[in-house]
Amino acid sequence: KKPKATAKRSRTQKKIDRLLMMARHIELHEGDLDAAAAEYRAVLKLDRKHFPARLALADIARRKGDHAGAAKELYKLVKSHATSVPAWLAVAQTETQLGHHDKAQAAFSKVLKLEPTHAMAHLKLAQALHKRWQAGEKTVQVDLLRHLRAYLANASQTGTPAHRLAGRLVAEIEGGEIGVVVHDAKSAWSSPSVW
Repeated sequence: KKPKATAKRSRTQKKIDRLLMMARHIELHEGDLDAAAAEYRAVLKLDRKHFPARLALADIARRKGDHAGAAKELYKLVKSHATSVPAWLAVAQTETQLGHHDKAQAAFSKVLKLEPTHAMAHLKLAQALHKRWQAGEKTVQVDLLRHLRAYLANASQTGTPAHRLAGRLVAEIEGGEIGVVVHDAKSAWSSPSVW
């Protein structure tokens, strides 16, 4: 015979599983985001810290154009899952969509505290610093180079436009016009289309 706590948790988990299944069905097959959100909220009544349900609610809010509502759900999520890289990435992307660039940068920085080699977080921070650097704020150059180099070292795909631009920007910062010419020549020479 199962202990009462296990039996209760098991019943609760079964309810959660049914609600999640229904929410996904409604969302995917019926396209009714409001009804799906109601199912996810029912899950959260049973388990306030349920990661997939909270993330799904944030996603539904974002898809409906309610980025502020998505951010609100995501901040609830990171409050109970402070070490979740996917949760902090979602916060950063949502804050970027809202135009809250300082909050987005703080969230990407949090990602890097949790996962120091996360290439996308380094790239996003480098992009933000690059805008400031282009606007004449030369004090960000050291941090910009650090994030560019970390991105280049950790990116899984090296032939992407972002990877090529990051390499070119490092060459520009370190070597000026001559650095860019040398970088471009090396890139052209190593390009498979040359051969």
